[in-house]
Amino acid sequence: MEDLEYVVKNSKYGIVDSIGNVKVPVAYDTILQLRDVFVIRKKNKWGVMNKAYKMVIPIKYEEIYTVREDKVMAKKNDRWYWVDYDNHIIGKATEDYYKLKSEEDDYYDYYDDWLGY
Repeated sequence: MEDLEYVVKNSKYGIVDSIGNVKVPVAYDTILQLRDVFVIRKKNKWGVMNKAYKMVIPIKYEEIYTVREDKVMAKKNDRWYWVDYDNHIIGKATEDYYKLKSEEDDYYDYYDDWLGY
């Protein structure tokens, strides 16, 4: 990604490039850059913005954990799902052991890093 700087005003965050062009307006409670995406929190809901600063997963999830190259693990209505960057739910969490079972090819995956509150 290009050289970016975080801007903070009144406890809200945004992003500008190295010459001061606003890339993400100062409007968010949290902005975290992970891999090639930004995980964003506003009013206790989470979403994902891509490196072109387009919101690819709307700010509507209770939590977002594992960020992968093509998907994140997101919580909605107290249930965990794999959500791709087109905002499609592609896998559903099982209740036990924090496992995720893919609905497409029947494999399990585990949490490997943590992000969220």
